[in-house]
Amino acid sequence: MYVTYINLPRIPQELLDEITDEYILSQKNNAFPENDPKYKIMKHIYSSIPPTDNLNQWCKENICKSIKWFVQVIRTDLPMHKDIGATIKFNYIFNQGNEDVETTFYEDDKETILHSEVIMPHRWHMLKVDTMHRAWNLTPGKKRLSISGCIF
Repeated sequence: MYVTYINLPRIPQELLDEITDEYILSQKNNAFPENDPKYKIMKHIYSSIPPTDNLNQWCKENICKSIKWFVQVIRTDLPMHKDIGATIKFNYIFNQGNEDVETTFYEDDKETILHSEVIMPHRWHMLKVDTMHRAWNLTPGKKRLSISGCIF
């Protein structure tokens, strides 16, 4: 299981529309501490920001009260990595960054592909993030946006 879809309610578009470029720029990137050596490189690729209050409330009322929700902003192809401190993440992609963006999972050798898929937008899914993975084929200048929460 690398990507597993779950039948849960679709997030209302008006809540997703609150995640504007201005909103994204106004939020602190919580993905890496600023003193982390990766911060200078990764801040241009990946951000983890809080959702708007309305979106956070909707997710807590309709999906799960105990998950800490955040918005993932991916600005360019995400390099191969394993998430730190997480096994499974709960995701809802609402802006693909390109219809053909693939999420590919690899063996630890970083060469052997275990699974690759174009994840469907506006569908809740669990993503196995303790396995080497990357998202690639983003259109330059576009963003991949998702709501996410750490399960395990």
